[in-house]
Amino acid sequence: MLLPLGLLLKFPRLPIITIILVVLNIYTYIFHANYRNDGLIIQSFQENDAYLNTRARFYTEYCYSQNYGTNICENVKLILSVGHKKNSNLENINTKYLMDPSLLDAVALIDDTRDEINKDIYQDDFKVLDSYTDFLVFYEELQDLSATRAARYDLLTDKNINLKSIFLAMFRHANLAHILGNMFMLIVFGIYVEFRMKAVHYIGLYLLSGFVGLGLYTLINIEANIPLMGASANVFGIMGAFYIFFIRFKFKVLVFYLVSKTISVPVKYWFFIFFFLLEFINMFSKTNVAHGAHIYGLIIGVLIALYLKRTAPLAENLLYPLELDKIKEIKNCESLNIKLIRTRNLLEINPYNENLRNYIFNEIFEEATHDKSILLEKSDFLESQLPLHLKNIYQRDGVSKLAQILNNMPDIISFQAILDEFRYKDLVNIIDHTIHQKDFKTSVRTIGVIFTNYKNHRQLPNFERTLDSIFEHFSLSLDASIYVLKYSKNKRFDQIIKDHVDAGV
Repeated sequence: MLLPLGLLLKFPRLPIITIILVVLNIYTYIFHANYRNDGLIIQSFQENDAYLNTRARFYTEYCYSQNYGTNICENVKLILSVGHKKNSNLENINTKYLMDPSLLDAVALIDDTRDEINKDIYQDDFKVLDSYTDFLVFYEELQDLSATRAARYDLLTDKNINLKSIFLAMFRHANLAHILGNMFMLIVFGIYVEFRMKAVHYIGLYLLSGFVGLGLYTLINIEANIPLMGASANVFGIMGAFYIFFIRFKFKVLVFYLVSKTISVPVKYWFFIFFFLLEFINMFSKTNVAHGAHIYGLIIGVLIALYLKRTAPLAENLLYPLELDKIKEIKNCESLNIKLIRTRNLLEINPYNENLRNYIFNEIFEEATHDKSILLEKSDFLESQLPLHLKNIYQRDGVSKLAQILNNMPDIISFQAILDEFRYKDLVNIIDHTIHQKDFKTSVRTIGVIFTNYKNHRQLPNFERTLDSIFEHFSLSLDASIYVLKYSKNKRFDQIIKDHVDAGV
């Protein structure tokens, strides 16, 4: 089981609109529960004993005449041979058509009955049956009763579709599991979308996704006269906007298997597969879930988000509009210390703000060209923020730019800390480049990361030989060796460095 937990970022304030929407849904569920009773009654019409008997009667008459040669008749024969029990009772239903319970069971379990009835291949055969005429009469009675009950509480059905029924359906849920699932997803994704949009846009997104999703699904699925309710279309609209706004982010997922574990996954891959693709697949399955309404709502969310990104663009890693103002304040500060304090506070809200991180590191390294001691003074900040920064530089600008930055790192900065986001092949790429550039100190420190992170790798003997070759051309200073050993967590690497330092003293 996979449970999305969101981006897990800190918020500058409460997501008021999302909270209000959740409260409205819960209030409707608790204090306006009468709609659920009539909704269940309408839903059970097609499972009603009398209705099923009328169908069973003309099916039986037809199948006897055809000697069970059609798909319908073969299904009837198969189900009759198994035998099933069925429970369904409704008040105010005509019971004059009651007949053999075994045939009732058979017809109740035939899939796509109404589709079969409406097929041209069967229409002419059915029309000549007296029992089929009885069925049509009774079916119309049920339709009238369904429309009456839908109108009583403005339930959204194909016979009662209007602005009021669609609006009310957005805040109504069939059962506790239904509302808990929708509200959980609304909170997980809505709180981020709310801060990315203006309040009026966020409310408009929620309502428009629901209106289009529920309304369009009801219009297209005219045969589905079961009441449609729930905030799923609205939630999927918000999820669509979330995907567009935060496609470059990672979000947390709680994995339940034998044990529970939290993992970080890219929004652009995982979110698409497990939400969009699965919904499109399920859209063609036979369930009581309106997957089509989910898809229509999702498409509305995607379109609105794309429009807003074009008309009110923000950098991909800017989460909240308020960050723009905060960044301007940071840039107007003259003191680097004040800039760092404000930057640290802003990065606590959104640690993925690479624009801000790029800016502040450029400031630090620019000052370091005049006074390298600034790197030592800011070592704690560098170690906490550099891993993501360096990985983004490597992906965006390549190994050459990254190597320049690593070359300027003071000895006190742990390579183990700042290269923690890099894979084995990335570290090897850094080593090859720095050796070629004769930046041996960076090469040795990066090799130390490999010795620590990949203790049992089969290539370690090759790196030992690489170290021997490096030390033929380069000797670590005493201060450098102290820091290399201080942050190394591999005895094998430590001993190699000690041997060469001792040999050079």
